[in-house]
Amino acid sequence: MVLGALLGAGIGIAGGLSVGSLLFSKKRPKDFSFLDAERDPSFDEFQSGIPPSGPVPKDLREALEFTPMWTRWPDYERVAWVNYAIKVLWPHCNKAITQQVLMVLGPKLKDTVLRVGVLEALDVECFDLGDRPIRIGGIKVYETNEDEVIIEAPILWGSNSTIRIAARVRLAGVVVYIPIEVGDIVLKAESRITIKPLVETLPCLGAVTVSLLKEPFVDLSVMVINRLDLMALPVVRDIAQRTVKNVVGDMLVFPNQMSFDIMENGGRAPEPEGMLTIKVLRGSNLRSPGELFTKSDPFVVVEVREGRPVVSSTKSNTSEPVWEEEFHLIVDDRKTQALTLTVKDDDFGWQDKTIGRVRVPLEGMPFMDHPLASYELTLSLDKGRSSGKGKAKPDAPPAAADPRPGHGVARMRVKTIDGWDDVPFPNSASGSEAPEEAAAPSPPAASRSPAVKKDKHSDRGELVVELLFHPFNREAMAAKTETAEAQHPQGPSRLAHARSSRRDYSLKVARGVLTVTLTRCINLQGDGHSDPQVVISLYDQTAKEPIVQKSSVVYNEQSPRWGDKFDFVGISADSFVVFNVKDHAEKDKNGDKKSLGKLRIPVPDVVRNLRIKDVWALQETQQGEIALTLEWKALAFGDKEEHAGEPVQL
Repeated sequence: MVLGALLGAGIGIAGGLSVGSLLFSKKRPKDFSFLDAERDPSFDEFQSGIPPSGPVPKDLREALEFTPMWTRWPDYERVAWVNYAIKVLWPHCNKAITQQVLMVLGPKLKDTVLRVGVLEALDVECFDLGDRPIRIGGIKVYETNEDEVIIEAPILWGSNSTIRIAARVRLAGVVVYIPIEVGDIVLKAESRITIKPLVETLPCLGAVTVSLLKEPFVDLSVMVINRLDLMALPVVRDIAQRTVKNVVGDMLVFPNQMSFDIMENGGRAPEPEGMLTIKVLRGSNLRSPGELFTKSDPFVVVEVREGRPVVSSTKSNTSEPVWEEEFHLIVDDRKTQALTLTVKDDDFGWQDKTIGRVRVPLEGMPFMDHPLASYELTLSLDKGRSSGKGKAKPDAPPAAADPRPGHGVARMRVKTIDGWDDVPFPNSASGSEAPEEAAAPSPPAASRSPAVKKDKHSDRGELVVELLFHPFNREAMAAKTETAEAQHPQGPSRLAHARSSRRDYSLKVARGVLTVTLTRCINLQGDGHSDPQVVISLYDQTAKEPIVQKSSVVYNEQSPRWGDKFDFVGISADSFVVFNVKDHAEKDKNGDKKSLGKLRIPVPDVVRNLRIKDVWALQETQQGEIALTLEWKALAFGDKEEHAGEPVQL
């Protein structure tokens, strides 16, 4: 009874497949193999082939479904040269892909045979993609305010491919040969390729993200025993296409996507290591080179991140300046970064002379190895090179800078519960530890004995600073970034969405780093002979005074370009930043530099958007625009941050 039912079912299935394959084999839908690229008419021929009036023929309307996007949408560019290049490369790609697939599938098929007891063998008998290459149905490129490239490129493939896999199944001692052949693959997919971020390091492409704008159209033939086409059956075809759409939709259809890193970490900088607080205390015996009888007007340029310096105020007519000014700088990687301090003589910006400089590598220094403890360093200034680029552009480091820890450090002290105690460190001159008499105050350079006197290139005075390193919780910062990006709204209306958002960002509590990239100004007011400089003032609600940073001066330019970057570290999220474009050469009625326009941006807008890149119209002026990029990075300090700066017990 059961045997008869099984036998009848088997005969019925085989007969149904045979009859269905014959009945529906000629009812397969049209595919892209019917479109011949070599017979593609030119524009003039295409225009002449269309009747001047009257309806479009039915066959032409039906063919539009399978034509490239550029034939229907004028904003898609025809890329015939790309398709020609693919056509030339296709035979080579076919062989390379075949070899790679066989290399990957071979071991997996063997494992499958071992796991399934009834399988005697499972072999790839044929893998051929055919001679009809994939075609690009046009390209559309989007322009955005972000550092990214968005490309839409429909993919068309009407192939004559053949992929045959043979299975040998053992049934009751008999080995049955079952070939399965997949061929005539038809594919239409509207893909979107996003290259982001664009970085300033080769190859300049951080990562590539691929998604599909809608479910792809996929059709193929599946031949089994006696070349019976399973896909000729309407029910089977519908089930197969629905399965492909569901699987691909969950993986690739927008907003789902797949990302591939081109550069390490997708071109994104790793989470910073910590924040270095530096307090510039005083200088001694500072003299501008070439001026023996006059005193200088010194100021200090401090830098850890390359190209993002902070500048102290200028002390007029003194060789013993006292600053007592505090700055916060970000440390990304202590192994590759150094603290660079350059003392300059203020000479109207374009003639500033370098008094001296010192470069202290961070790796191995006690103030980095013992965070949250205050260290005082007396630094011996070395000879630098003069520069005419103003305060915001420090000199390039000397080519022969000594990378050893302690280079340029004449004395180091740590704050303890009993006061300030001297700390031994590798001496830059001898490589030995500092002697015990180093606990006494360091004498002026001019009064040192010949035994310890430095060479003529290093006798530029001394600078005293206080340092405190705050380590970050990198895992917490990475989690904050991922959460913010996941909640970040998409699309061009992000700023409006953020302003109307009701989420509580705890702006008065949150602290972070605001990075400002000053790109350019456009069509500033004036006759084209102004010397524009941008003064950036950040007003923190928790600070007594604003944090001020200045760009370099661009001379005789009405549409200047900078590309300067500025970091405002450890600021409150409930702050605002003011950009004041000034004419460095012209004064106003009050004797200050003439303003060419202002702009005020609330920091909460940047916090909610993470990144804003736009062009703003300047205020309080008749004309002029400013192009800026503002980025926010939330900070997460270590567990012992509340004890930062307290005396340590040695």
